[in-house]
Amino acid sequence: MLSRAHALLSRPVRLVAAGLTAAVALGMLGTAPAAAADSPLEIILRETNDYRAEHGRSAVALNSGVSAVSQAWSEKMLASRTLAHNPSYSTQMPGGWSTAAENVAYACGYGGANANAKRIMHNWRASAGHAENMRGAFSDIGIGIAYDAATDCMYATQNFGAYPASSTRMPTGSASSNTATVTADDGRSAAAVSDSLALRRGNVFYVSDEIKAGPADLAVSYGRASDEVLVGDWDGDGQDSFALRRGRTIYFSNSLTDPNKGTWSVAYGRPSDTILVGDWDGDGKDTLAVRRGRTYFIANAIKAGDADKVVNYGRASDAILVGDWDGDGTDTLAVRRGRTYFIANAIKAGDADKVVNYGRASDATLAGDWDGDGKDTLTVRRGRTYFIANAIKAGDADKVVNFGRAGDTVFAIHVDLD
Repeated sequence: MLSRAHALLSRPVRLVAAGLTAAVALGMLGTAPAAAADSPLEIILRETNDYRAEHGRSAVALNSGVSAVSQAWSEKMLASRTLAHNPSYSTQMPGGWSTAAENVAYACGYGGANANAKRIMHNWRASAGHAENMRGAFSDIGIGIAYDAATDCMYATQNFGAYPASSTRMPTGSASSNTATVTADDGRSAAAVSDSLALRRGNVFYVSDEIKAGPADLAVSYGRASDEVLVGDWDGDGQDSFALRRGRTIYFSNSLTDPNKGTWSVAYGRPSDTILVGDWDGDGKDTLAVRRGRTYFIANAIKAGDADKVVNYGRASDAILVGDWDGDGTDTLAVRRGRTYFIANAIKAGDADKVVNYGRASDATLAGDWDGDGKDTLTVRRGRTYFIANAIKAGDADKVVNFGRAGDTVFAIHVDLD
């Protein structure tokens, strides 16, 4: 959920401990003094537990170890003015939990710290994934709040953990064999989140939150009908948007709803290159890779200049799909030859990690995280019918849906238009 006043994202996290932190102003570092009643921290804690009580859940206890991680991350977001997830939570959080989750958000311009905190809580409650995290089967919470009074902007982080009542919690940085509950970038829980499809007809794009019959949630005109279209999360906000390619110049927009506003461009590669999009280094931002035959020139930032990595893979005649096949947060390549897919979980020369036959050689195939479990899988397209699989395996599709028209140009896209 995004607007000028606020933006929300959600993702899984592993943490633990017990205590307090408070709101801080820009430039302050470290843990703030204990919060007074009616502080932003108290508002978020109280309203979170009120919401849990409404759904039959017991209150979560404020945990200082978890809060230290939450606070540090909120301060970092404020300092950089960037809403993002903490990519190192698994090494920072105390161990001992069985499941964990994270909500992050910002709010600006609501008239003071408490008002911004209340707006963040309002939006978390209204967002399916954030709300599911707040009413999850957790015992502990960490809260971090960073507030800049000069701009009336607040960044907030909630980290949740489930711990056995009798457990001795391990210190920060200890290893844990537990696996976090995955929550997708757009703020919905793994169970609820999925990639969707965007349809292009000429220069008009039709976008929906989910793959369903009926009118699109968003229709927007952008660029020219002759443009090559790329789709990616260019700024790491958890929302995909479009880029237009004309020759070797690529025009990017970070807004899906108003793509003509605030565009920027970069000249990259050659007009004859094939361009692939992926998060090659796991930083949450999609960038570009140039393909020339069987050689891939991979860049970890959108900029002119040399590639960060060059690798030979497959054959020049192969069709290529990009996806996060193993859910590690990094995109890699899959080679398609007819109806056989050779899937690699790292960008390197050598044998594939998995080989599977799926669909027909004549099928069009899309890659996406269709069930929100953090792993990309395959969808076969035949005309306007989509055969969606939630695991990379031979056999029947998990879902079959008719969508759009047979002549549509179709892209996998990750959005939350609520």
